[in-house]
Amino acid sequence: MRIVASSCKETFTLYYHQSEADIASQELPEWREGPWTKVDTIAADESFSQVDSTGKVVKMNVKVRSFGPLTKHGFYLAFQDSGACMSLVAVQVFFYKCPAVVKGFASFPETFAGGERTSLVESPGICVPNAEETSMTGSSGVRLHCNGEGEWMVAIGRCVCKAGYQPIDDERVCQACPLGFFKVSVGHDPCLPCPAHSHAPLPGSRECVCQNRYYRSPMDNSDAPCTGIPSAPRDLSYEIVGSNVLLTWRLPKDLGGRKDIFFNVICKVCPAGSSGPCVRCGDRVQFEPRQVGLTESRVQVSNLLARVHYTFEIQAVNLVTELSPEAPHYATINVSTSQTVPSAVPMMHQVSRTTSSITLSWPQPDQPNGIILDYQLRYFDKAEDEDNSFILTSETNMATISNLSPGKIYAFQVRARTAVGYGAYSGKMYFQTLMGGERSDVVQDRLPLIVGSALGGLAFLVIAAISTLAIIFKSKRQETPYTDRLQQYISARGLGVKYYIDPSTYEDPNEAIREFAKEIDVSFIKIEEVIGSASYRKYKGLKERLILYYHPLRKEVINAIDQDYRLPPPPDCPTVLHLLMLDCWQKERVQRPRFEQIVSALDKMIRKPSALKATGTGSNRPSQPLLSNCPPDFPSLSNAHEWLDAIKMGRYKENFDQAGLITFDVISRMTLEDIQRIGITLVGHQKKILNSIQLMRVHLNQLEPVEV
Repeated sequence: MRIVASSCKETFTLYYHQSEADIASQELPEWREGPWTKVDTIAADESFSQVDSTGKVVKMNVKVRSFGPLTKHGFYLAFQDSGACMSLVAVQVFFYKCPAVVKGFASFPETFAGGERTSLVESPGICVPNAEETSMTGSSGVRLHCNGEGEWMVAIGRCVCKAGYQPIDDERVCQACPLGFFKVSVGHDPCLPCPAHSHAPLPGSRECVCQNRYYRSPMDNSDAPCTGIPSAPRDLSYEIVGSNVLLTWRLPKDLGGRKDIFFNVICKVCPAGSSGPCVRCGDRVQFEPRQVGLTESRVQVSNLLARVHYTFEIQAVNLVTELSPEAPHYATINVSTSQTVPSAVPMMHQVSRTTSSITLSWPQPDQPNGIILDYQLRYFDKAEDEDNSFILTSETNMATISNLSPGKIYAFQVRARTAVGYGAYSGKMYFQTLMGGERSDVVQDRLPLIVGSALGGLAFLVIAAISTLAIIFKSKRQETPYTDRLQQYISARGLGVKYYIDPSTYEDPNEAIREFAKEIDVSFIKIEEVIGSASYRKYKGLKERLILYYHPLRKEVINAIDQDYRLPPPPDCPTVLHLLMLDCWQKERVQRPRFEQIVSALDKMIRKPSALKATGTGSNRPSQPLLSNCPPDFPSLSNAHEWLDAIKMGRYKENFDQAGLITFDVISRMTLEDIQRIGITLVGHQKKILNSIQLMRVHLNQLEPVEV
């Protein structure tokens, strides 16, 4: 092996020169650093002295140098040897580049690497077809970087498939959704099958189109299923609850594919036994909880007229009903109202209380609408929920509630029941039991009820006698004032006047006597008879006996009464008291107030003295002439407005319109209670309208065909 001297230099210098063409010679470019650019001075890392028999060095040093940037078509390399003890065995010239690539739905061209290993060359990309660039904070465009060794790295920005296209082939292609599939948004999600009742007629669909008779509501997403309108409610039925009608039904069999379901109630009044058109109910009819947009399958209807044929339609709707040209599907039911239930009990009185019980009494409803069978009392602790209430039934208008807690406040409500059903509950009234150790007491606030009950009978006797005597004396002479005759009547009767007491107010009538007649010696008081609530006929009998007593004028008085003649109010007579007198002289017996109603009316007057201040005096006192029974010409009348004008009651046209009373068939079935319910409060007008309705009923009956 050849020994190499160790004292020689072991470095050389590398230069390069760029050129647009191959024009180099011995002279050009000049051999100096101006035209030439130095790359580096290169030294061997190791020294090797051994060579093989052929003269080849067994080991060699390999050096790699990068230079650039290169801006011309070519370049020359120069190696400067300054007496180095080394051999340049071989020179290899090469460069790095990043190949063209499609990555992340973006296409990048072939890109040359930088001159240094640590260099990064940025390459802009273009989104593939049917892809779009997604915005990223602080960046714009899609870019990839080529490093010094020809490798792609450091991606900035991204592309994603458009709506209606899905990714395939490892994020290199965006493919259109096939028929029957859709993709609603931009992103990497795949296409999905169309939802129910929809289809995609073209490739690349962003959403599926609803089939015929199916819709999406404005609140539905574009990828939601298409839905239809619901079918009609099922099993519609009604129940009479007091004076109201409770309508119930089941959900439709077909909800249209939706969960939102609402119900609307349509109320109509239809003429009975005729083919005439139905009309919408008036505004007076009330619906609880509401008429439109019900979420529960039940509704309670109130303020209905008695003996009227109603038709109720229950519509089923949802959020796409308004998009459909079809009318909402509905179920229908016919309801004929009969006599109404009692009105609400006006008040309650506490009779007594202990630490564990409270005794209450109450008057009869203002409008019993039949015979009161019993009362239902509902009560609960005020501090607890109303759902935890208890029920007690009483056959009289008094009840003792036991098993209560000491010192607790309880809420009480009561309602009356007739053969038709229960009336509405009264308003809540609160009473408290005694605290432990307190003495049992009897509340004195029942005194007005006692006085009203006792004086009710007396007042009615006096009113009946005065009215009869006034008719007789007025026809014979005018010189005696009404008040003088009243004083003479009272003086003549003297101690013969009897006081009538409602026994249902007290468990023991003797207790009532002791309470309300404290100033009279008990030994002078005798209970002759307990007449109860059916005693009204004895008042009626007294009226007839008083009339018959005045024999010469008997026929004249009876004729005047039969023709609805009633006396005007006496001087300084309170209006409310005169109206009560007129009610007691109603021609129809069932329309006259019962004993309990008279007691209740007098009790209200006692509790509200201001009502007694209004009187009718002088020329403005209400009075009625003898009425002529000349009915309107019904064949010439075509509607309710003409009829009201004919009887001079045109002021009530709006009342009838709001209640839906526009046909004679419906109007002819109205009762006094119906007239009051539509807002006609004047007694004289009520009577005049009712009389004409009775004549109307006779006229309509004459028009009905007779079967042979």
